[in-house]
Amino acid sequence: MSSFKELRNDASPNQYKHNIVEPLFEGAIDFDTQGGLVVLDSGQIAEVGSPQFVPEGADTGLQNGRIRPQPFWKTDSGIEWRGPDYDPKHSTIGLELEMLTMTDAGQWHRLSPDGKTLIYPDGSTEPAEAQGHACESLKTMHECGSEKPYPRGYGQFSEHSSRLKLMKHGWLESRGLVSPPVSIYPELVYPDDMTDHPYINMLMRPDVLPRFQEYGSVSSEQINIQFRSIESALFAINTYQLLQPVLNLVTAASAIRDGSFDTTLRRHYENNPGFEAAQTADSYQALETRVRQETPHRMDAFTGEEQDFYDQVPYDWRPIARANGSRSGGVISTSTPVSLAGFLREGDRQLRSGETFTIARTLGWHTDRLRPDKGVIEICNISHAGQHPDKIAAVEETVIKVIIALQEYYENPHTYKEAWAGIVPPPDSLNQPASRQAQIDAAHIDNIVAAYYGKGRMAYDTLGEERAFQEIYDVFFDFANCYSPEQIADESRVEIRATLQRPPITELFFDASSVLEYFYSKGSNMTAVEALRVANQVEPGYDVNDLLLLMHGCAEAALQRSLEADERSDDMALEQTA
Repeated sequence: MSSFKELRNDASPNQYKHNIVEPLFEGAIDFDTQGGLVVLDSGQIAEVGSPQFVPEGADTGLQNGRIRPQPFWKTDSGIEWRGPDYDPKHSTIGLELEMLTMTDAGQWHRLSPDGKTLIYPDGSTEPAEAQGHACESLKTMHECGSEKPYPRGYGQFSEHSSRLKLMKHGWLESRGLVSPPVSIYPELVYPDDMTDHPYINMLMRPDVLPRFQEYGSVSSEQINIQFRSIESALFAINTYQLLQPVLNLVTAASAIRDGSFDTTLRRHYENNPGFEAAQTADSYQALETRVRQETPHRMDAFTGEEQDFYDQVPYDWRPIARANGSRSGGVISTSTPVSLAGFLREGDRQLRSGETFTIARTLGWHTDRLRPDKGVIEICNISHAGQHPDKIAAVEETVIKVIIALQEYYENPHTYKEAWAGIVPPPDSLNQPASRQAQIDAAHIDNIVAAYYGKGRMAYDTLGEERAFQEIYDVFFDFANCYSPEQIADESRVEIRATLQRPPITELFFDASSVLEYFYSKGSNMTAVEALRVANQVEPGYDVNDLLLLMHGCAEAALQRSLEADERSDDMALEQTA
C-alpha cells in the first residue's frame, strides 16, 4: 500500500466513462452481483470489482471505481500485455516496510486508529499521507515504502534500503516511538485492534473476521521487482516458493505470542476469544491434515508424540499466523497458470465468484503475487530478520537476483545442472502443471517444517528427497549466479549460511545484552527468534516489552554501524579511482 504502488496508475477509474463491449470470456456477467473481466470499446481489458467489496454505504455503481482498466488489450491476434520496457541489468525495484509501533517507554501505541491520521504519544496529530503512511490492518502498525522505484538495479536499491530504514527509525524516535524488531504483534489481538478504515472494514466481513484478525497481526518486508513477461513472471513466482521457507527461516523474528515465550498453538487459540471452535479446528488442524493427506511419503517427518503440532511451542509464529489467518496466506495455494490467458481466466473466475476483488490477488490474497497493473512481482512473504542489517540485506539481494535469474532462465534455458534437480525444474518441464504443483506441495511442507522446527529438521525437494535448508539456498545461489546479469555477492551467501547454522549454547552468554550484541554482529549464527529466546533464558527477569526495547536499541546501533562501514567503503573506492 505504499507510494510505490501508486506510481503507474495511468488513469483513475473515475476520470472518464468506460464503454463495456463484452465480457473477456464466455458467459454473461450480472454486474449487480458479480465482477469479472471485460473488454472496453478501446480494446483495453478492464476488471470489474464485485459489489460485495465496495465499502459499506458507498455507491456500487459501475462508474464508482468498480471498472479498473488493466494493461491488457484484446487484439485480432489474441490478448496482449503492454508493460514498461525491461532490462534485466537495470530492473526496476521498490521496497515496502511494515513496522509495529511502541512508545519509547515500552507501551504498544496505536499510531493510526483510522488509517488516515497519525496520533503521537504527546497527543499531537498529522495526516498520514504527510509521512508516507499507508493504511495497515493493525492500529499499532505503520507501513512506508520507497518514494520511487529504482530503475538502475540492485546497487541503488540496496543503498536506499538501509537509509530508508534508518530514516524511519529517526522519524519514530523524534515522536517518542520505536519499532520493536519483531514481525508479529506479540499480544492477544482483538477486533478493536484492527484499523477503522473503509478498506479494512470491507475486508473484515463476519465470516472472515477471526482469520483476518489473526493475519493482521503480521508484518512483512515487501520487495517489488519488475517482470519481463507474464509467463516468465508466473514461472518465477512458482519456482521461488521453494526458496521462501529458507528465507523465512533466516529472517525469523516471531518468538513471542500472546505475551509469552511458551505459548503453544492450542493455548493460543484457547486464549483468543475471537476464534470459534470450528474455525480453530479449520485453522490449526488443517496444517497437519495437509501434510498427512497430500504428502504421505513424508509422514515420517511429522509422526511421533513428541512432535504434536498443537501442544508444542512453534519455532516461528509468523508463517503460522499467515497460513492460519488467511485461506491464501504463506506459500501460494496452487501452482501458477502457465500462460497469460490462463492467468486472466482464473482471475475472471475469482472475480465472478467473489473470491477476490482484483486480479492482482489471483494467486492468493496474502501470498507473493503478480501485479500486472504495476509490472512487478511482489514478494511479500519474508520477515525482516530482527532488523539485522547484514542478514536482511543478504536476503533482499538473494530475492531480487533469484527472481531476475528465474525469468532469464525461462526465456533462454541454456544451462542446466543435475545438482539443481528437485529444486529448479529442467528446461523440458518449465510449463508442465504437474511440475509446478510438485514445487508448491514441497514448499508448503518446508514452510511448516521451518515454522515448527526451525533448524532442527530437514526440508524436502520436489522428488521427496531430504535437503538441508542450507543446501536449498546453495542451489538457488548457484542457479542465480548462472542466470542473473549481476551475481549474488559472496558475503551475502556467507551471512545466510552462517544464520542457518546451529546457534551457540546459552551458557556462553552472561546477560540479555551480550546475547543481542552477538546476534547483531556480522555473520552471527543466530536468527532473531533464537536471539530473543536465548536472551530470555539468560535473563528471565526481563519484562517482554523491556526486552524488545533493548533489542530495538541494538538493531538501531547495528544499522548505524553498517551505514558507516558502507560510507568508508565508498570513500576508499573514490580514493582508488582518483
